[in-house]
Amino acid sequence: MREIIVKRIFFLVVFAVFSFGLSAEEKDTAAIFEEWEETLNYGIDSEVLNVIAKLQERREERFNAELVAVFGRSLNIDVRKKILEFFTEVKYAGATDAAFAVLSNYEDEDAEVLRAIVLYFIALEFKKAVPVFTELIEADNILLAGSSIRAVGKLGGPEQGKLLLEKLNDPELDENRKPDIILALGELKTAEATDALLAILEDEDESRIWRMNACAALGEIGDTRAVPVMKKIFSEKDPLLKASAAAALGNFQSEEVVTLLIESLKDAHWKVRVSACQGLAHPHAAKALEILKYKALKDPEARVRMEALKALSGIGNTDALVFLRDFFEDKKTPEALREVVFTILVEDHLGGQTINIVERVIRAEKDEKDKRMVEVIAKKLSITDSSDLRGIYDLFLESSYFVLRISAIRGIVRNKYTDMRGKLEKIAENDPADVVKTEAKQALEKL
Repeated sequence: MREIIVKRIFFLVVFAVFSFGLSAEEKDTAAIFEEWEETLNYGIDSEVLNVIAKLQERREERFNAELVAVFGRSLNIDVRKKILEFFTEVKYAGATDAAFAVLSNYEDEDAEVLRAIVLYFIALEFKKAVPVFTELIEADNILLAGSSIRAVGKLGGPEQGKLLLEKLNDPELDENRKPDIILALGELKTAEATDALLAILEDEDESRIWRMNACAALGEIGDTRAVPVMKKIFSEKDPLLKASAAAALGNFQSEEVVTLLIESLKDAHWKVRVSACQGLAHPHAAKALEILKYKALKDPEARVRMEALKALSGIGNTDALVFLRDFFEDKKTPEALREVVFTILVEDHLGGQTINIVERVIRAEKDEKDKRMVEVIAKKLSITDSSDLRGIYDLFLESSYFVLRISAIRGIVRNKYTDMRGKLEKIAENDPADVVKTEAKQALEKL
């Protein structure tokens, strides 16, 4: 308590000293922060939840220490869960000690809070908690047990794999826990589990979820004995099971599997076709190029068209990239698919050819009434790390549309293009839009 009082006095003194030099907007912001800190320390639970929601919305982390203190003392389950949810999103590691203390005392804690801690530790890859997760596999709360099993799968090692295999084979263990155990065995790549998983997959009387999870696990383990068993799945009628088999087969990049997945692209159920596309997204699937082009252009399901485009990117040869660039440049392409392809090209293939195509699109569409595509380009490139975007930023700076100018300024700062400082200085002084001037001034301070 004494630390909180001292900190609050310090905050008020600093605020009083510096507030004379702040703008009205800055004073308002400082006052809001002061009010939030006060609420976190003294407010009722509903008020605290409201502040946490605002912090979460803004991804504002200056009060993380206060939130850790609230987590430690609060008796409200929703408050503690919300704090953990926020820390999970921003991957803040400063609460691990407090959370681990609660997890270690799990017998006296609420199951929902414990589950939130498990998800938090998964996000932070906090392996110190694995022994506790192992104990929680048999927790009374089935959701907590399931989360703990998933945590063991993501953070454990060979020792935990052997333990989970014993649990899978234990007839006395609650069977509702076993689907998660099957997936965890795959994530741990427990090769010793292959025979048991194959037995599950081959048993047509076994539950769908068990067999689907066995497909996924066998795909992760990578034992080629699973391929002929998965191939037989395609003669069954269950589309979800076939989709699981197609997705798992993507881990086996043999010519036989590529051929099988190509045929799966003709399946009547769209989920099977989606999984087949995902399984073909690698350089060894070049012979699927033509059918993936066809699917990208003509499949009746939008999700299949999107996944076909991603698969072409995964193949990544010259023919695939030429198709993707042409697809993006064509204004007749549906807008949503253009956005998908643009994102793919920027994130995976941002070379000279892609930049040339993007520049052509900007020049062709920057003065059109509907600027949505150019806005999408601008906002994405404003947060893209590259040494090759100066020409595009120049185009944006010359635009009459203020959104493009702001995006260029942000991109220049992000990529530390100090050689463009002179242009920012002119904008900071002469731009017709005050908001752009402000953006340029702030950028100059950061460069």
